[in-house]
Amino acid sequence: MNETQETTDQLREDLDFIEQLQRAWKMFGISPNVPTVSQFLTWINLHTPERILRALIRTSEKADKMEDDNKEFTDDHATKFLSSVANNMKSIEENEDANGHNENPT
Repeated sequence: MNETQETTDQLREDLDFIEQLQRAWKMFGISPNVPTVSQFLTWINLHTPERILRALIRTSEKADKMEDDNKEFTDDHATKFLSSVANNMKSIEENEDANGHNENPT
């Protein structure tokens, strides 16, 4: 397989994953508007699919709590919250790896 084909295949995979994330965002009712494709691509480039999904679930939980407390959870707040959660997860994982405490060695 040549480099162009590999790039095309990776882009297709990324776009399929973005569509799944967009559906999940809507299904969880996190905020009225789904983040941009560009935002999802940023998350995909920085984080593993598992980390993004875990952060998406945490964001959904936060949205529910905000709603229960009658507080507004804006689109911007939801996007920043997911980014923060994913970044924190990544830092914890990197620290665990550096300290030899990796539960899932590859």
